[in-house]
Amino acid sequence: MEQRKNPRLEVDQAITVTILGGRAVGVGFPAVVRNASGVGLGLEMAEPVAPGTALKIEFEDLLLLGEVVYTRPLENSTLVGVRLRETLRGFAELARACQVYSAQPYSVEQS
Repeated sequence: MEQRKNPRLEVDQAITVTILGGRAVGVGFPAVVRNASGVGLGLEMAEPVAPGTALKIEFEDLLLLGEVVYTRPLENSTLVGVRLRETLRGFAELARACQVYSAQPYSVEQS
């Protein structure tokens, strides 16, 4: 029987993950969101990431900050459990608003 406080949804979304501490600071890695809940994500990544590592997760117009809470080996990859800490969205809308109030055009760059 499922005993989680927050139900998980199965997902298959390609994303970019940036490690904010540890061996590869600032390098973006491809990953796939495999499941999501209101408080966390299950990411499939090529390499394990140590628990306690801070991550920046990006896709489309969304930026998430989280912390690795576990890693679990899969057949050819690793499942990385992430507890979400912050969610930021609306960067495209912010860029449009800045254009209205500035003579300099702004662009939203995605990594």
